[in-house]
Amino acid sequence: MFRACLVRAPSEAEVERLVTLYEAAEAKFAKDTAKATQFATNPLGPLPKGVAVADAAAWTVVVNVIMNLDEMLMKR
Repeated sequence: MFRACLVRAPSEAEVERLVTLYEAAEAKFAKDTAKATQFATNPLGPLPKGVAVADAAAWTVVVNVIMNLDEMLMKR
């Protein structure tokens, strides 16, 4: 996903930061299933069968961070 959005490989430091972000988000959402469900499904709709809600919510956080990087956005 990083390569698809930014057209380059992530540095080791970037990978470490994203892994840390994912782990923290997953731990937080694991404690609050209702919040995780809301975050992972609104407005996209229900999760596919077999997808852990905390996992999906944590990945949503990571994707949001990558998609909001200045490098991702075209500035004029």
